[in-house]
Amino acid sequence: MAFVLLFLAGSIEVWGKFHVFPPGVLEFIAGFGLMTLVGSLMLGIGIAAPSMRHLFAPIAFTLFGSAVLGRVFPGSAFSLLTITEGGVRVIAGLITTGLFVHLIFYGRWTDRLFRSGRSKVTARATSLLEAEALWHGLVPTPGRREDLHDPDVLSVDWVDRDRTRVRVIRWTPPLPKYEEYIQVEDMLSDTYVLYSYVNEIKGTERIEKGIRAIKVIDLVDRRVVYITEYRHDRAARHVLFDWLDDALGRRLDSKISHLERAVARARSKKADQGGIPDVGGIRRAAQRRQEHDRLAAE
Repeated sequence: MAFVLLFLAGSIEVWGKFHVFPPGVLEFIAGFGLMTLVGSLMLGIGIAAPSMRHLFAPIAFTLFGSAVLGRVFPGSAFSLLTITEGGVRVIAGLITTGLFVHLIFYGRWTDRLFRSGRSKVTARATSLLEAEALWHGLVPTPGRREDLHDPDVLSVDWVDRDRTRVRVIRWTPPLPKYEEYIQVEDMLSDTYVLYSYVNEIKGTERIEKGIRAIKVIDLVDRRVVYITEYRHDRAARHVLFDWLDDALGRRLDSKISHLERAVARARSKKADQGGIPDVGGIRRAAQRRQEHDRLAAE
């Protein structure tokens, strides 16, 4: 979305102002040039400082807004073409537009005015891990807490006799512990689960709730994971930000990447131990017996 806005900003700035080239040619060149120049800077910043990624959309909206205002008010400091002239008025124009965009994106005053009745977002990722490892790494399962490979998870327990409701307790010191409750609505183990959830947001007293569906498709040589989330009554700006930043997709990619590394480390450690946990010297004793049997056979 940011790159589209940059392209539109460049195109709008020169639209119909110059007649050196056939209609549309200069507009395309200007749009592509601005998108390439600013987009390259964004990509560089995103690689060097991923935490700054959330600023890309506001920057793109600022430049797009300046281009639009520059056409509405010809010759004003809002026009991007006046950047070459320099001066305080150009800086003031961009700052004014940027502040307006900031108020829309980050201003909490819009949260009460603009609400999203229901939002739906889907993310997709692939992995070479087995379906079972992916399943227990993504779906909190009582008795399989270690398979989540999440050090913040203290416990995963059933809270009802029908085994349809799960409580997950997390703790990220020095923050207090926080809980998540999961109500399983439909499930086919290792393949599909649909559940509603209610959880405390880490470090706050706010509650987050929604519906999540997780599907794991086995394609023999790889597994494809789909996650769909349904949320109700959210601030429109949060929905927009999550969509622009592909928040769910990034979380899923990060989770699977972490899970693949954690599973690889666990399997490597297990292989080094001969597949037997060294509890009370059991592994060492078993290795001595194996060595004794090998020498006897020779």
